[in-house]
This record gives sequence, structure tokens and C-alpha cells, in this order.
Amino acid sequence: VLQQGAPYNFAINLSQDPTELMNVQFRLAEGQFVSPDELYAKASVKTNILTLDVEIYAKDADQWFRATSLSVPWLNAPFAPGFNPIALVGDEGGFEAALTSLVELNFLGAINLEDGQPVWHLSGIADGQKVAALVVGLLQIEGSVPVDVYIHRETGYPVRVLVTQPNTVTEQYPDPTQWIIDVYDINAPAEFTRPTEG
Repeated sequence: VLQQGAPYNFAINLSQDPTELMNVQFRLAEGQFVSPDELYAKASVKTNILTLDVEIYAKDADQWFRATSLSVPWLNAPFAPGFNPIALVGDEGGFEAALTSLVELNFLGAINLEDGQPVWHLSGIADGQKVAALVVGLLQIEGSVPVDVYIHRETGYPVRVLVTQPNTVTEQYPDPTQWIIDVYDINAPAEFTRPTEG
């Protein structure tokens, strides 16, 4: 997941005190989903004074996180209250819900992505709340948003989803907030160590 354009701010808690919230800007995350209900990801977030690397892990409703750049231990606490990894591929959430909620669908033709992947490019309007599940529930997207979808011409899998938030444009930030969600290495083995306390 890559964020570009106008910055997106949200609050996270990196301590065991639930009142110690820190406002950060999300920029980049790379993760792995293991069916049916497990997710591991590394994210980069920016504060007013520094950039932090954060690891997150969720197994069903059990959530863990830690700021690796601060050398703090794993915390067994919610980073996204209510999020469950199964929502990424469940019948009523994740990619299926985001894609089936598309209306005003336009077929824009066959192109190649910058890495050479041959894709079909489609665009449409999607329900913001259904799209928010694609980024671990960290986004609060209300109403309808433009979405571009890139489907691999050979496998039929969605390999990129581009979500645009037009209402984020300001005089300071003339380019809207955009989220580029790339999907790759489908069915690859899990390559992470599950967290433990301490």
C-alpha cells in the first residue's frame, strides 16, 4: 500500500496507555495475508519530527504492534479496533466487497503497468467504507470515491487498486490523497515471525 498526494493523518498508540495517542501520516506499508485470518505488515508513518517503522500482526481478532525503529517490544493491543484479517477476503468485505460495489464502471482498455504486467484497466465509483477495509481499517472514507482497478489479463486477478479521495484537495495540497494497493506473490509461503510478548 502506497499513499501519495495530500497527506492522510490518523492517531496511533504505541504504548500500553490507551490515552497516549500520536498523530501520524501514513506513507507506505507492505504485508502478507495468510488465509483465512492472519495478517502481518510493516508500515512507515511520519510524525512531526521523525519517520517510524511499525510492524503489525493480527490473527482473527487478536492484534499486535510495535515500533521497530524505537526498539520497543510487541504490544498485544488493537491497532485498528474491530479489524479482522478475514475481512480482506470474506464474502461481505475486502476485495470482493470493494469491487462489487463499483458503479458507473468504465472499461479503459489494455495497458502494461510500470513493471510490465499486462492488465485490463477499469474505473468506477465505490462505497468508501467498503474500500477502507483494503487498508486494514485505518482509513475513514465516507461516501463514494473514484476507484481504478487493474486486472491481470492472463490470471484474472486484481493486481492493483487505486483509490482517490477528491475531498482532500486544499490550496496547500492540490493533489488529492491516493492509495495504491498492489497485490502480488499470491499463494507464496508465509515469511514472517509471529509476535510473542516481551
